[in-house]
Amino acid sequence: MDKKTEGRKKSTKKRFSKNKYYLLLGIAVLIVILLFILLVKSLFNFFGPDYYTIENRSNQLEQRSDAAKDKDADYDVVGWVKVQGTKIDFPVISRHDENSHNPVETTAYGWLSNPGDTEYHNVLNIYGHNVMNLSEEPIIYDDSFERFEELLSFTDYEFAKKNLYFQYTMNGEEHLYKIFAVDILYASSMKGLPKGDYSEKELTRYIDMVKENSIFDYNVKVSSDDDIISLITCTGLNSNGIDYNDIVITGKKVVAGEKANAYSVKKTDKYKEIVKKGDD
Repeated sequence: MDKKTEGRKKSTKKRFSKNKYYLLLGIAVLIVILLFILLVKSLFNFFGPDYYTIENRSNQLEQRSDAAKDKDADYDVVGWVKVQGTKIDFPVISRHDENSHNPVETTAYGWLSNPGDTEYHNVLNIYGHNVMNLSEEPIIYDDSFERFEELLSFTDYEFAKKNLYFQYTMNGEEHLYKIFAVDILYASSMKGLPKGDYSEKELTRYIDMVKENSIFDYNVKVSSDDDIISLITCTGLNSNGIDYNDIVITGKKVVAGEKANAYSVKKTDKYKEIVKKGDD
């Protein structure tokens, strides 16, 4: 082999070695970048899942509605509520009138505040029973809970950070809601609210009330143009022995094109005052 051929082979081998080095270096850099992106993502989304996917409940709603009609019940099954992170996943009823009784054949249901109302409004207040979680130190989870007891889980900061959504099915449509307030309010605060659609002034007043009294500050913008749902049940938390309290979980509807991803949650002074957990 002449020197020229040998030199060419050495040069080719050197170039191959150099290219291999750069290839491996490039792969290593890509891996580092990918790990960095995942690290940043985990740091910004440590408080919970970064998205929420709606689960269809139209079939269950239709079946429960048909069953109620077959029983000639004194209520209509009008909606279906499902709350992230809980077992709350059941129908919502509307009593035919104020003298109607809530159904006794099932414990898992909620009801609209206004008897006889079967319409979707820009504000809906949905009530449910709390039978087993009425102490001043709420239980965050118990497998025996069958009603709205698990709404009290939202008084736990870690739970609230991870569970940011609930969904509501009505009139064949699935609506998703971002939670923006968790309140412990005197039950009297929820009396005398408007029936049907709220005016812009009434809605603004209601949003201000729940945001100002919330134990958490959610990074969610809300206006009088939004549709609102509050999930409500009684609680012994912060009881004064005179008037009983309600826990009120309020969310705004996610509009078309809006991402159902995670967002930040911070404690407010109300948290320290009412829940009395932690020092920060």
